[in-house]
Parts: sequence; structure tokens; C-alpha cells
Amino acid sequence: MLITLKDVSKTYDPGRETEVRALRGVDLEVKEGDFISVTGPSGSGKSTLLHILAGLDTPTSGAYFFENTDMTRASDRAKCALRRRQIGVVLQDFGLLGDDTALENVCLPLTVDGVSRKKAVARAREVLERMGIADLAGKKVNALSGGQRQRVAAARALSQNAKLLLADEPTGALDSQNTEALMDLLESLNRSGLTIIVSTHNPTVSLRAPVSYSIMDGVLKRER
Repeated sequence: MLITLKDVSKTYDPGRETEVRALRGVDLEVKEGDFISVTGPSGSGKSTLLHILAGLDTPTSGAYFFENTDMTRASDRAKCALRRRQIGVVLQDFGLLGDDTALENVCLPLTVDGVSRKKAVARAREVLERMGIADLAGKKVNALSGGQRQRVAAARALSQNAKLLLADEPTGALDSQNTEALMDLLESLNRSGLTIIVSTHNPTVSLRAPVSYSIMDGVLKRER
């Protein structure tokens, strides 16, 4: 099993008037090659769930295993290493460096991990080609459209041959045409073996995933 969550809860500001129970007793198992959507309105717990899966946040209680790694006990350094090498993350705001080119953004996690500049550039160009945006390599991110930035963010997340791609509302800023194009891309990546979990409030996006969950008030429920 690639991912196992057992009775995972997350509470912010526990015991205070501002207390928020973002996740409540979540159980989830994800096999390699799964393509899963998690639907729910804003504030339902979608982003919190993906942040925990990415190792960007820690459960208040419960267990989370990524393969054989106990993520609730792993150090920040170990979780960072997993994100660089096995868990690709695409955030709502893309998290790109606007004054850098698409190529430089995709190279970044490789160079941080000690890959030589020559090898990083070659790998980044390969991934950009796979995403169908090789022509954007030399363009600064600030000059790209929302759909193009989304593809660059996905390319950066996949630059190290990740096993898992986590995409938090990846179509939220896209029109219907770019939404369809991105989902086509995700389906293609999934067919090549990549495990994908997408959070969304868009029912059209959810229908493209073979496995679907809903989340409401922090409670996760399988729909199909």
C-alpha cells in the first residue's frame, strides 16, 4: 500500500474559542496507480488532507504511513526528502518563482537535491516536453497564462520521477478548455503509472477520476 491513514484527525487551536476540527477520524488507503478525487466546498478539509499527505502538516492524532515511512514520526528533513523525490505537490497558488523561467522553476528541486546543473537542465527539458510546453522553457513564469503556469507547476512536481502527485484545486483558476486539457494530462500521467490525488470543488473534474471521495466538516466518505 502506498498510503495508509488510520483515524487521522487535525485540530487547529485546540481548547480555544478559535478551535477548528479540520479532519475527523479519516481512514484512507491508496494503492500505487490509483487516481482519486476528493470533493468538497471551501473549508471542508480538502487542503488540510492534502497538506498532511504531503508532509506539510502533521495530524493531531492518528497514523499516517507512506509506504514504510511513519510520517507522524518522520523528521522535517525526511519529509522534505520525500517531497523532493517521491511526492510531487501542486498548490493552489502554483508556488512558482515568477521572475524565473519555466526551465529554472522545474530545475529547482533537482539542484536542491544535489543534481548537477547539466543533468538538471536535461531532465527539466524532458519533463517540459512531456507536458507539451517545451516552447515555454525560456519564458518567465510571470508572463505565462494560468493554464501554462499550472503545467509548469506539474512539471516541477514530477521532475524527480515522483510516485505520487498531490494537486490542490488544480483547475480552480482555469477556464473549461484548460481544465479539460489539464485533466487529459493527468489521465495520461496516471496511465503511465503515477498515483494521483486531486482535491476539487468541480464535479466535472471529480468525474474524471475512477475513485472519488467527498469530504464535509472534516469527515471523509467514499462515493465510488
